[in-house]
Amino acid sequence: MRTLAITSALLVMLAATAHADEEAEEKADEKEVAVKEPVKVPQPRKWSVELGPSLWAASVATTIELGPIELHRNVSFAQIAQYLDGGMSGALEARYGRFTTAGSFQYGQLATSKEIADGMGEIAGSLTTVLVEGAVGYMVLGGPDARLSFEPRAGFRYNSLDLEGMGTLGIGGTTVSAEGGLQRKGTDYLVGARGRLRLHPRVALITTGDTRIAGDSYSTWSISGDIRVRATRWLSVSAGWRVLETEQTPMTIRRNGPQLVVLVGF
Repeated sequence: MRTLAITSALLVMLAATAHADEEAEEKADEKEVAVKEPVKVPQPRKWSVELGPSLWAASVATTIELGPIELHRNVSFAQIAQYLDGGMSGALEARYGRFTTAGSFQYGQLATSKEIADGMGEIAGSLTTVLVEGAVGYMVLGGPDARLSFEPRAGFRYNSLDLEGMGTLGIGGTTVSAEGGLQRKGTDYLVGARGRLRLHPRVALITTGDTRIAGDSYSTWSISGDIRVRATRWLSVSAGWRVLETEQTPMTIRRNGPQLVVLVGF
């Protein structure tokens, strides 16, 4: 009986030891899994690309200098819209880390005609304008989500203006016609900056400005102020005011008015 009791006790001790070894092995396995599979923290996207349509409802003030004579002409956007024959415009913004790039284009065509001499003749004209801009920048202060950020920029501006006119007049069964045109185009290279003040995680004030350092025009500069609202993660809307002036002898053109940009992110 004593031998049986000793044998039983030994068996119980061996079983307890085996159970303890199994628990130790399970804990070691859990620690190994924890080391091999760390918790993944989502990282912010390095690339951010947004593009969409834009509208700049600018009035145009033109000054032409012909020696001692200066001709001034102001045309509101409402007047321009009456003769608009076609047009399109858009904007693009991209960011990689602290590097940024932005671009925009505008194309517009105006056309008009009018009878003269009690219907015996007609004059007609068309105006085609193209504006293409691009810039790259680097955030030296703040960041994409900072309350305040600032970035110096460098870029270019391409301007094209093509004016064509034609007139016809019928006299005694004979038709006399004449036509002419004026073309102005050129590229300027710019330096500037953009500042951003974030009022709310979804609302920011943005100011952008630039000026010419080289190029085909005598001078050109631009300044704008906008408020940007991020409606969703992929959609933002900007509304503000912009002034752009370009001087290219003998003509100075200033565009001034409200602008609206809708950007969709990718």
